[in-house]
Amino acid sequence: MRQRFFIIVVLLSPATLRASEVNVDSWSLSSLIHAHGVGFAGDGTGAVANPFHKVDHAALPSPGGATSTVDAEYSASWSGDNFIFLIEMTHAAAGNPLSLVTRSSANIWIVPEVDSTLRIDAEYNYALGPGIRTALMETTIFQENASTGEVFIYGYQEYAVTLGDPPVGQFTLDSPDIPLPAGSRYLLGYR
Repeated sequence: MRQRFFIIVVLLSPATLRASEVNVDSWSLSSLIHAHGVGFAGDGTGAVANPFHKVDHAALPSPGGATSTVDAEYSASWSGDNFIFLIEMTHAAAGNPLSLVTRSSANIWIVPEVDSTLRIDAEYNYALGPGIRTALMETTIFQENASTGEVFIYGYQEYAVTLGDPPVGQFTLDSPDIPLPAGSRYLLGYR
């Protein structure tokens, strides 16, 4: 099973945006392979930097004698015009489909200091092997609320299962413009 996933998250402001007007509080970026009875391998980071660039690689001998791999390349920057987060991932999973998972995911906390607009563009191409296998693309946005916790703002999910869907396909997301009022803390997530 081979999967390629590209995601671009762009945060734009209707007014002139300075670097100090979008703060990335924290993030957790990870790519992992988990095979029941074998173990797991992963790579990732929690270190925020501007600009940011990192390449992750993880490999794990999987049930059936093959090796599964996850590769992810992250680039991020925020400047006077926008906040851009770009990721390109390649997953190659091999082995028993009932006991093997490969995944890339992130939680990114941001605080815009001016009213802003978020847009997510993503493309996920998958080619699933025989057996029971699933391809999934999911993005979510939550707003932090001091009294009620996290409040859901936007979500997208699409998946395919080899039992009922073609083993080869593509998911695409061109989100609407999502307003993010200034001063709140937002959680941007994907997997």
